[in-house]
Amino acid sequence: MMGTIYGYARVSTREQNLDRQLRALEEFGVRREHIFADKASGKNFDRPEWTRLVSVLREGDVLVVKSIDRLGRNYEEIIDQWRALIKTCARMSLCWICLCSTPGTSAMA
Repeated sequence: MMGTIYGYARVSTREQNLDRQLRALEEFGVRREHIFADKASGKNFDRPEWTRLVSVLREGDVLVVKSIDRLGRNYEEIIDQWRALIKTCARMSLCWICLCSTPGTSAMA
């Protein structure tokens, strides 16, 4: 069962522009209303849109992120978040995270 395709984008400061990431997510097939975007440091996952996104993920949903560094700077925390999603998704049966570097290509993890 295919669920909703969600996207996540992040830049570190309010001065930086999300447009390139948003465009890539839309080209990948993520509808604009399903994109969550933060203008916040990647030092941790205490970000409002990330928190909101995680709360809406359900069985069969797909999460698209342009590149792994958009999730955060600390790879140990990224792995911890991945484990938390897997634990949640295991209870829900299915959850995918797609990391894509260019539109039309992806590496399923």
